[in-house]
Amino acid sequence: MLGEKRMSAQVTGSDPSGTAPNFKLIILVSRLMVIWSGMSLAAMGPLLPQIKTLYEVSVVEVSWVYSMLILGSAVALSTVPRLSDTIGDRFT
Repeated sequence: MLGEKRMSAQVTGSDPSGTAPNFKLIILVSRLMVIWSGMSLAAMGPLLPQIKTLYEVSVVEVSWVYSMLILGSAVALSTVPRLSDTIGDRFT
C-alpha cells in the first residue's frame, strides 16, 4: 500500500513530503521584479543629470550607465523566457 501511494504521488506530480515550492509566491515575486525593473528604466533617464553632478563625471561616462542598464535588460528579455520555458516544464 505504501509503495502504491508513493508511486501515485510521483505520477501525479504531488509532493508527499510537503516541500513543494510555493508557485504563487514565486509568481508574485517575479511580477514585482518586472515592475521594479521597468520603473528603474523609466526613472534613470531623468536622473542622469543628477548622477553626473553627484559623481562629477562627464556626459559620456554617465551615458554608459544607462547603456549598460538597457543592454542588461535586453539580455534578460531574450534569455529569461527561454529559461522559464525549460525550467517551468519540470514543475508542471
